[in-house]
Amino acid sequence: EYYQAKYEECFALLNKFSTTSISQEYSIFKNSGTNYSQGISDVGVIKTKQIKKFGVNVGEVESYFNMADCIKSTFVKNNDVIFASMGIGSLGKVSLFVYDGDKNFVTDSTLRIYRAKETSKILPEVLCLFLQSKIAQEIIYRYVVGSTGIINIYDYDIEKIPIPIIDMKNQEKISDKIKKSFALRRESEKLLEKAKAEVEAAIEQS
Repeated sequence: EYYQAKYEECFALLNKFSTTSISQEYSIFKNSGTNYSQGISDVGVIKTKQIKKFGVNVGEVESYFNMADCIKSTFVKNNDVIFASMGIGSLGKVSLFVYDGDKNFVTDSTLRIYRAKETSKILPEVLCLFLQSKIAQEIIYRYVVGSTGIINIYDYDIEKIPIPIIDMKNQEKISDKIKKSFALRRESEKLLEKAKAEVEAAIEQS
């Protein structure tokens, strides 16, 4: 698997660009701990099932920590890129965290948080979109290790993925389109909830 010709083709294509690596452009954080609270508490725990292609679905969070248990944890911030590094059917999932509420969230131990450095040459929206691309997913799965349902990729292997440095004006255009898509998605969700409430009210009144 590791030596298939398709991987050399991927690298040959990416190396036509100036490239960089995730650790050069982003700080990498990993959380740990499974001492979840018994019910809804202070801090929501994001797991791979909440990582969607079009954003992190915080509405589906099912596990929580008490704030006192999160002293050494890294809280997720807007524009963090969340990457799943473990699990069949989950490894390689990646999404951008965009949230306009006031709740706190951390990630579980199977996820990585990539947070852009001030000097980063790659915008978060662009990194997320690239890691979701077919070519990046091919390279990610080249380095997968493990079997029997427990597979993962090591951080030092993720470093081997060349990230193409795109002209910043083009990056900003991509970023603007993604931001607009997130805003429209949030608006559509609000309209859907409003419609559901109106239907339920109409049923009750009749």
